[in-house]
Amino acid sequence: VVAVVLVVGSLEQPTMASKDTFNPFLYGPGAAQGLEWFQDAKLGMFMHWGPVSQWGTEISFPLVCEKLPCTVEAMNKSKVVINTTDQLKAHRLAYANLASTFNPTKFNATDMAVKAKAAGFKYLMYTTVHCDGFLNWPSNLSDYNIANTPWGKSGRGTFSELVPAFRKQGLKVGAYICPSLWNNDNYWQPDALTALGPVCRPNYDPSAMPEQWNKFTTFLHGIVTELSTLYQPDAFWFDCSNSPPSTDTHLEAVLKTMRDANPNVVINTRGGSFSDYYETSDQQEALINDIMSSPHQSAGEYFEIPSVLQASHQWAYDPFSAQKPVGLVIANLIMLTAKRGNYLMNVAPQPDGQWPDSAVQVLEQMADWMKDNSEAIFGTHAIWPYQMGNAFVTSNPATKALYILNPSTSPTAKMQNSVQLDENVLFFEYFRPSLFASPLQSVTKLGSSDKVDYTLNDTGLYISYTAPSQTALLRSYFSSGNEDMAPCADRFGGICSGYTAAGYVLQGDEGLCNENSATKITLYFNTNATDNVMLNSTFVPPGYSNVGGDECGVDMEATTPDHVPLELWYSKERRDYWNIASDKSRSYAKANGYELIGRLGYVTQGTPSTPSPADVFKLSF
Repeated sequence: VVAVVLVVGSLEQPTMASKDTFNPFLYGPGAAQGLEWFQDAKLGMFMHWGPVSQWGTEISFPLVCEKLPCTVEAMNKSKVVINTTDQLKAHRLAYANLASTFNPTKFNATDMAVKAKAAGFKYLMYTTVHCDGFLNWPSNLSDYNIANTPWGKSGRGTFSELVPAFRKQGLKVGAYICPSLWNNDNYWQPDALTALGPVCRPNYDPSAMPEQWNKFTTFLHGIVTELSTLYQPDAFWFDCSNSPPSTDTHLEAVLKTMRDANPNVVINTRGGSFSDYYETSDQQEALINDIMSSPHQSAGEYFEIPSVLQASHQWAYDPFSAQKPVGLVIANLIMLTAKRGNYLMNVAPQPDGQWPDSAVQVLEQMADWMKDNSEAIFGTHAIWPYQMGNAFVTSNPATKALYILNPSTSPTAKMQNSVQLDENVLFFEYFRPSLFASPLQSVTKLGSSDKVDYTLNDTGLYISYTAPSQTALLRSYFSSGNEDMAPCADRFGGICSGYTAAGYVLQGDEGLCNENSATKITLYFNTNATDNVMLNSTFVPPGYSNVGGDECGVDMEATTPDHVPLELWYSKERRDYWNIASDKSRSYAKANGYELIGRLGYVTQGTPSTPSPADVFKLSF
């Protein structure tokens, strides 16, 4: 990531409705005073956690069976075919009984809060109750709660400990609530253990059975009241489904309860009759790249995008999943910040209460990036032109600065044009002498006293720099079938292959990956055009057979440890590229139904090192 800081005159811009704006409602800009902290926050941490983490499956969804027979997930993602209501009842009871063994003895809310703060997170959104109906606090509304687990019986809690720990670190704490409770007999009737029920919908028409629906909404409103009384959440996040008239949860009945408990609360009701801001669909970062078919637009309504750190896309802890690379996380954060939005990134704990080591590593890498660059994200406002090729723009009235951030990894979206002329020159066409209110005096690199060379003329601003560790980005693409996509797969949103570090040549890549068969990918690199070094992969993750590769490395010569780590991206849909992380024990390799979309690797001469995710420049006037 390259972040460029332009310090200019006042760039004050409104971030919410002015005091003179008429808003007759009790929600949204002008009514929800908490939007001020929310819009400055930019980065939130989602946390999906509960007894289901012991299974390693997705939270709540193993309960869903819409018609018999159905296939559901159980322990370690194993598939179970349900043919009868007795089998369905036994399966759902097994899920519910996970609460009887939930004992996360390594849970440390304070440690989590410290790590989250260092990584730049400003608020936590915790699944106080997901669709499985488990209440993650000691509740008087249902016995199916944390107090009746081994952990709770030992006097410990989850949400009750996270709230004070995160607030002590200066973070806000919100409560996620699923208004679609699949263990509730008034939602899936007459018996939630045996009823066939759809996702996010009751299995009956509430308008035809108003008394039963009223019993359910009364219970739901009781959850809101109890959480408001006990914890005064800074945010409420209501998931599906609140849509009038079919599944109208009437959350307006407890709007005053939430506001009275915490006047700075912000509220999101997905599909409901009101929300303080707009929530997109899950994991839809790519929606934000082009707004109104132009990169030079931002969202008029403040928004938030919920996503996951795990490469498998699963919200609850996945024991088989790697994590997305820090470069992709930061790139998406930058894109959303520039377009007037927040990034809500889920980090799922293990059943023992700790985050996986691979997740902690990403958080630590985020913390390293934030040390020098956080001012370009937090408290900033969107400002035109918002996006310039791969670069994005923010402004901060507090520092009277304008920032240009150029991710080294493309966000989860197709970029328009690169602003990087070559690996040592950045170009910004919208910044010209005639457009600056004051002359540009100097360009400096944050955290460094080294001189930065730049050129400013009528065509734009050129900044020269040396990439850290002489590390370059390498990408190549393959197609399904026999079509040769080399050397460029631009229609996939990719970058032409063949770009490599100085002194290296991409000699070739070969392989075939499609739904029916897969061959091992063999890669060739050399330093002298004759000495080819073959790289390959043989790792097969649990449950997979066809191998396309994961990562590998080679020492070209014992005396010169030139290290070439490689990573592959796979996708079921070409729009969602997820990186395969370096933790071989938790990599996802080639499998039936997947295409090899792209490969991301770093080629480094000399001692192996991790590329810095950011170069930060400050332009003083």
